[in-house]
Amino acid sequence: MNTNTGLKGQVTLEFIGSALFFLTVVIAIMGLAVNEVPNFYDDSDTKSLNLEAKYITDYLLKTSGEHNYDGGGSDWERNEDTLDEVLRPGFKADDRLRVDRDKIESMGTAGDDVYSYNEFSDYFEPDHSYSFVFTWYPIVETHETFTRTRPPEDPEIEEPLEQEYDITANRVHYGSIDLNGETVKFLVTAIDGQYANVYVSDDWDFREREHKQEGEVPEALSEDEIGQDFEIAAIQNRDERPGAIVVLQSHVNEFGPSDRSASGDVIKMNRYPIMDDPQSSNEIVKMEVFAW
Repeated sequence: MNTNTGLKGQVTLEFIGSALFFLTVVIAIMGLAVNEVPNFYDDSDTKSLNLEAKYITDYLLKTSGEHNYDGGGSDWERNEDTLDEVLRPGFKADDRLRVDRDKIESMGTAGDDVYSYNEFSDYFEPDHSYSFVFTWYPIVETHETFTRTRPPEDPEIEEPLEQEYDITANRVHYGSIDLNGETVKFLVTAIDGQYANVYVSDDWDFREREHKQEGEVPEALSEDEIGQDFEIAAIQNRDERPGAIVVLQSHVNEFGPSDRSASGDVIKMNRYPIMDDPQSSNEIVKMEVFAW
């Protein structure tokens, strides 16, 4: 298999995603990145595993895939007819700098309505086993500010009524993001000098909203409200721009056997492309690859 076809001269997906990820929010999510570096070992078997995992992830990120149904095309994820005649998988969106959410969600461990792990194995013929986990990390820009009790008129913000809000710092950050076809609004407030409380609403009326902190899922970001749960992963507290970024996280998909069944060394490789979703802002998705 020619590993260089169509890859030369392209700006790589993972470079774009990684650049944005590390340059804009690396400090804000530093705690999330612990132990995310691939485990490289010196023995030849593990070196071979690393090389194979790198090749497979490069291939998936840099190609769109192809099917042979009704004249063929790259939209192999479109329906069961195209899934039945996939020639090769790939995640790249029409915009070559992004990966397609529908393609990622069309991968599955088993089933007739997914591109299964058995089909993945038949195509790549890997010498090792693989498990993939995709986690979405939307980044909410909350750099706009107002003084508490003096909200702006545009947008017309109604402040929270809960007692906790009354004892927070005077400077309140706010912003919004598009997720699953909804524009979600945010307020971020500080306690004891640290931005820690987040209010989330489907409009700018926060009067009935309660604050949430890291590790929690606000009601307006729950599966019932927006189709999937989004957890508050991190709140920026850098000296230069505290409160200006809120990082969310949400599970997107996973496929392949569980790495808990593995024997021997398991390597972990992370990639950070940008996920293309017409109903959402273009945000980073972490592709975790476990191989053994």
